[in-house]
Amino acid sequence: MIVLKERTIDEVEGFCGWDFLISLTEALDSPLYQGFMATLFETGGRVSEVLELNKKHFNLELHPAVIVVERMPVLKRFEVVEKTPDLQKKKGFRWTTKKLRDYRYFPIRKGEALVPYLLNWLKAAPSEKLFDFDRFQALKMLRFAGKLLNKPIPLTRHKRENRPLKSLEIFPHLLRAERASQ
Repeated sequence: MIVLKERTIDEVEGFCGWDFLISLTEALDSPLYQGFMATLFETGGRVSEVLELNKKHFNLELHPAVIVVERMPVLKRFEVVEKTPDLQKKKGFRWTTKKLRDYRYFPIRKGEALVPYLLNWLKAAPSEKLFDFDRFQALKMLRFAGKLLNKPIPLTRHKRENRPLKSLEIFPHLLRAERASQ
């Protein structure tokens, strides 16, 4: 018999913690932005992937303990079309690629701390499309939340130029990395 041990936050280096994520989400009092922050973290998606999500991507009925995300777009996939010698550098190869579009399915436990913000926005969104803004607006929103919170990111290993990130330097990929750490 195999016994699986559930990991705790204390065992995971680098995860900023639920308290920080809740504080960051609640720094913005708009259900739209709280829903975006929660969706960005809970899906672990890139900003461009999360901005493409619709209500239909979230199956709330399949299982009582989880939300099943169905056909979430995966946008950063490439196929090598051609490999030619790089004549300018006289070494290595030049790769010609084309974008591939893929999808993934995965569960989100309903008991996680940011799920209520996600569910609240799924119910409140005025249209099928969940988020009607672009990547630049998403970055501005995240930076603004960091500025309002005005706290450094706890237990983080994320660094720029060999220095820890400050609260004003919150960037969209941070929540993806924190989800992976968690």
